[in-house]
Amino acid sequence: MKTIIIAALALFTTCMIDYAEDTTLQPVPYVQGLNTLKDGDSIRLAEVLASTPRFAVGDIVTVKGSYTLSSQPSARLGFLCTGTKGGGRGPTLTPTTQRMTVRQGEGKFEITQTIKHHGCLHLTFYDETTGMPLGGFYFGTKEQVEEIETLDKMQINRINGEQAGPGYPPQGVGSPDP
Repeated sequence: MKTIIIAALALFTTCMIDYAEDTTLQPVPYVQGLNTLKDGDSIRLAEVLASTPRFAVGDIVTVKGSYTLSSQPSARLGFLCTGTKGGGRGPTLTPTTQRMTVRQGEGKFEITQTIKHHGCLHLTFYDETTGMPLGGFYFGTKEQVEEIETLDKMQINRINGEQAGPGYPPQGVGSPDP
């Protein structure tokens, strides 16, 4: 009986150590993708911390950085994940830990989320009254950023009824800095 209890405690301890390692946030590399910020507005990442570098379902991700908001008196800064599987839909409720109100001018942010569905992360300013996006950018692994940019091109094509070509993205939609 004593052997069983010791074995059970050893297994429990090993599982708890593995769990603790999985939730430890470490700096991770990322690729920045499509940028739709308006002139004068900016969001700058200083650090991206995550439980794994995959930005996968279940990962905990914290972003730290600064912003400049000049296009509006105030906005909500959201740290969200646009779904790319299952019709591109994910949970619609955004926990308060994934957004914050920002005022015109400059400031700093730190926002955390647990990824709930397959997709691509983004930081976006939203109008406080209408909830409509004011501009932002996607980031993640190279594959995630390429996937969301492909989906974005297809959506623009459906709206415009045309094929994406050398002129993509259309003027005013935004593009990553070279």
